[in-house]
Amino acid sequence: MKTFCFNIGSVIFVCLWLVSCGTPEETIDSPHESFETAYTIAEDNYVEYERIDREKKHFYKTTASGTSLQVGLQHVRLNSSGSNFSVAIFNSKQEKLDSFRAYHGIDNEIEFGVIQGEEYYLKIYLGKAKPENRYQLYVLRGQKNYEIEPNNDFPDAGELSSDVAVTGRRNLKESNDYFQIIPTGNILTVELKHITQNAPDSDFSVKLYDNYQQVIDAFSANNGLNNQITTGVLYGERYYVKVYVKNACYTCEYELLVSY
Repeated sequence: MKTFCFNIGSVIFVCLWLVSCGTPEETIDSPHESFETAYTIAEDNYVEYERIDREKKHFYKTTASGTSLQVGLQHVRLNSSGSNFSVAIFNSKQEKLDSFRAYHGIDNEIEFGVIQGEEYYLKIYLGKAKPENRYQLYVLRGQKNYEIEPNNDFPDAGELSSDVAVTGRRNLKESNDYFQIIPTGNILTVELKHITQNAPDSDFSVKLYDNYQQVIDAFSANNGLNNQITTGVLYGERYYVKVYVKNACYTCEYELLVSY
């Protein structure tokens, strides 16, 4: 059996066994069709589903052990035009956080920020897949420091620390990312870097707000080109940073860094 396992320091990745190389640890032959009946995927494991009916949706759950999770879907029939699946991700409150597609028999995965010890749900459903098509679902412990969704408004703003980069992206339609800062100095620098640099459709805009949620500065970082601002602030006051996109690039990611 051929395995893919990764050990990097204290970070342990889930092992992935390809179906062509051996038998999976568990094959599920009965659907789990709701949050309440979600099937648990433990670390160091993956699951294969034998078939999926067009009317069915499959639910899984996993408990985060780090600061991010990678969720991936592999097709048993690679490059099959009729093998189309979608994956939606929910937190323990059953709020949708993100989603991705694995269409035309092409595997796909996503990484997202999590809270250690929290439970997360995964929903698999058909795009235009034939009922006999099968998939494998796996969960890995990620390495990046991702934003924690939902953070789409001021009350849910994630905390930023000086010189600690946070990775983010447009998770859902019309979503914005809000962060908050309490500087321990009088000069604040806000920098946005593109993960895919020089990409023409990687366009982000950034607004800086004071404690009263009034805009005090702003800048854009378009066409995959990095940008930043430096401005004076009040020591110990709360400030907010809003990152939003100007186009429909769902796969473009950014890295946000503040220094004070």
